[in-house]
Amino acid sequence: MSVNGSVLRANLRSSGRRLIAAGIAIGISVAFIVAGLLMIDSFTRAMTEQAEAEAAGTDLVVDTTELVGFADEPEYMERDDIGTPADETLARAVEDIDQVASAEVVRRVWLDFTSEENLDGSLSAATLSPSMQYEVLDGRDLVESDTDLADGDPGALINEQAAEAYGLGPGDTLTAVHGVWTGEGEDAEDFTEVTQEYQVVGVVDLPGTPRALLTEAGMQALPFNPLPQEIRVVLTDPGATDTQEEVQQQIIERIVHLVETGELEIPDDADLTPQEGDFGQVQVAGMTVATHQQVVDTWVANMTGDVSFLSYIALGFGGIAVLVSALVITNTFQVLIASRQRTFGLLRAVGADPGQLRRATLAEGAILGLIAGLGGVLLGWAAAAGLTLLARATFAPETPVALPAVTAMGVGLGLGLVMTVGAALLPAIKAGRVSPMVALRPADVAAPEAGVSWLRLTAGVLLATAGAALTLYSALSRPETLPSGVPAPNVDPVLGLPLPLLGATGALVGFLGVLLVARGVIPPLVAAAGRLLAVVPAWRTTARLAGQNARQVPGRTTATASALLIGVTLVASFTIGAATAQKVMTEELADSYPVDAVVPVDPAALEDVLAERDITTVEEIAGFPGTEASADGQADGQAEDTTDDAGAAAAQIVVASAEEFDEITYRPGVLPGEGEALIGWGLVEHIEDEDQLHFSAGSEELTLTVEEAWWLPPTAVLISEDTAPAGLDTDPEEGLSFLRLTEGFTDSDVHALAAHLDDAATEGTQVEADLTGAYARAGYTEVIDMLLMVVLALLGASVVVAVIGVSNTLSLSVFERRREAALLRAVGMSRGAVGSMVSIESVLLAGVALVLGTGLGAFFGWAGVSSLVTSEDWTVSLAIPWLRVGALWVVTVLAALVAAWWPARSLAKTPPAAGLSQQ
Repeated sequence: MSVNGSVLRANLRSSGRRLIAAGIAIGISVAFIVAGLLMIDSFTRAMTEQAEAEAAGTDLVVDTTELVGFADEPEYMERDDIGTPADETLARAVEDIDQVASAEVVRRVWLDFTSEENLDGSLSAATLSPSMQYEVLDGRDLVESDTDLADGDPGALINEQAAEAYGLGPGDTLTAVHGVWTGEGEDAEDFTEVTQEYQVVGVVDLPGTPRALLTEAGMQALPFNPLPQEIRVVLTDPGATDTQEEVQQQIIERIVHLVETGELEIPDDADLTPQEGDFGQVQVAGMTVATHQQVVDTWVANMTGDVSFLSYIALGFGGIAVLVSALVITNTFQVLIASRQRTFGLLRAVGADPGQLRRATLAEGAILGLIAGLGGVLLGWAAAAGLTLLARATFAPETPVALPAVTAMGVGLGLGLVMTVGAALLPAIKAGRVSPMVALRPADVAAPEAGVSWLRLTAGVLLATAGAALTLYSALSRPETLPSGVPAPNVDPVLGLPLPLLGATGALVGFLGVLLVARGVIPPLVAAAGRLLAVVPAWRTTARLAGQNARQVPGRTTATASALLIGVTLVASFTIGAATAQKVMTEELADSYPVDAVVPVDPAALEDVLAERDITTVEEIAGFPGTEASADGQADGQAEDTTDDAGAAAAQIVVASAEEFDEITYRPGVLPGEGEALIGWGLVEHIEDEDQLHFSAGSEELTLTVEEAWWLPPTAVLISEDTAPAGLDTDPEEGLSFLRLTEGFTDSDVHALAAHLDDAATEGTQVEADLTGAYARAGYTEVIDMLLMVVLALLGASVVVAVIGVSNTLSLSVFERRREAALLRAVGMSRGAVGSMVSIESVLLAGVALVLGTGLGAFFGWAGVSSLVTSEDWTVSLAIPWLRVGALWVVTVLAALVAAWWPARSLAKTPPAAGLSQQ
């Protein structure tokens, strides 16, 4: 049996409780990292499965969306002289390649429809291609169907999202409404609606937003030309990778040849020089040619950046947890080394060399790291599985459950091992330096700690100053303050780096400086807090002693407070940052969208519709009457739906009461004053000099100073009662209703409400229900809620790690102060007073960490939000959520008391005689 093995076994037997506590800290850190990696793997697999489903059945895909430029789409859709479409010409040329079995043209269209239940909706639709492979969830497959429908009648397959959003299923009928202009070019005056019925035959597994696949007959039934989307190429030898790459080059050559010979028309700005993308896909003439795997890789790369956001947050928190746990582990091993001083002295006296003691300590750390790392791996897997199951049940039903991954498991075990061995390195070096003479010294007399190094203080001050300056620079910089030529509005012109990245770097550098300075700051602050608490008569002696005890061991006091400080600062930064962002977004949304929704319907009729359909999302409705008018002097009754040759434009004047309008808006004073008006974007081009616009409404003429309001319908003109002429004839049915939704509404609530509001819109009005404000508020609310969930998770982990760190440090304090406790008991101090001294010390450490951490968190939270703001018009003012911050303080203090319970109990049990008898 070796000396190393004997020492190691003795160490493990004598330090079980403290090692278990440190192991919990290690396990939490590893769990964060493993959970993040497994979630990334899960989301990546989900995106890969979706991409495979999209590309299934095809060997190559030619993206043809750029065959028609965005600006040319309206004209292209109305043309009746196209002949053979460009994508059809290209498909036939591709089919002439020997290895190609078929080239299927897929086109796209946007369908506005009405369901059998009179619910209006919209979805994107594409051509149903024979090579498409998808899972039929309900109904039947049109591709494999041998019924007449597959051959001639317009039919559609919809995805689950469309079925759920609009209550559709097999057998239902969609009545698509298409608007068509009659006439040609500038002579197109009449706008007519053409309807086309599509029978829903099945529900299929297609990812994304509400979508549909239309039969060829369905596409041909459209009253306009559908836009090109892609060509799906199937080879005679499906799945052959080499053949796919060979055909890819041949398709590129065919495209170039067709363009050069004039057989294929492309936009003027399209480049004929082939350019290879990141995954091997080739772009030429505005089109992208990709093999099956390249399509999948591109899809995954484009999508995983968003869906893995939470996973990367978990990895970031894991890194912070590793730092905190490293401090805890270092403290733990310092406690162990201090408690083994006499044992190590005896071993040295009987012949053990320093290397054996160092190796035994490092081996102890390695065993702890492996065992705790394994526990963290299992915990992280369970957390990731739980989160992915939650995602499947809520917002991402296609997310696969997290499964054990070799990489994640290896990283977790390796991290646990490296972290513990690294954290135990300094204590191991100290163990090797123990002199044999230590065996003659009483076990509970600790050597005095060295003072604070001036080099350390100087470096800390410099780092803290530089970090604070960099953080402030990133927070206060705005687009207009930067020189011209900057590629992005929030990019630093000198370094070319995003300002948020500079702010985060400054925060890290500054916080590192704070940690270096902490040894010279925290112990005096704890001692001062003890003296301040001593004014309470019941704690006069215990509080003063607790503060002084913390100051006597500045290194250990600083390490413990630093672990608390990291957790408090992080939680406070997110909490205060989320509240500040919420305040900024609320103010900005109140300016941009003072109301949640605008509906062109009489409020009485709207209330009837909402009551009939049992809709409770709407909290308040304010309706105001209106009248038809024309801008630029056109007399009432002569205005058309569009601007005529004289430049007049149709308008809708709405007269609102200032008092009632303030009740419905998110900020007061939105309604313009006398002689002023807010107008929709459709009337901006008619503004005269000095922001004035002239209106004719019946016999009344108005010249108003106008300001654009994006949240109003395009032709709306909002004025106050003071501005409206006495003779202006208004009608509630020609007015607008403004809505404010109930607090806490979600994006799904807005989607459901939109369908009902569209039905309630008055027939013949010039506008439709607009819920842009509600969509914007719901979107930012979800982001804020996500941040708050993250804060709660982080707070829970911080509490556990803090309890472990404080408990270990106080345990060492108890070990070193047994003689002191015995003396205090001998002179008359009660057990409760001795125990409370330890509890008060723990609370003082937590209090100092809370004060410093909350201050730093407020600064970092405000600066982080400010660095993300790119508009000079936005004002970022600090918002302190006092209730959440108070909860943080309460939880932290309670955690400190819990951590102090066992050490306080242990010290209070020290008998006076036993303590004084130690030699």
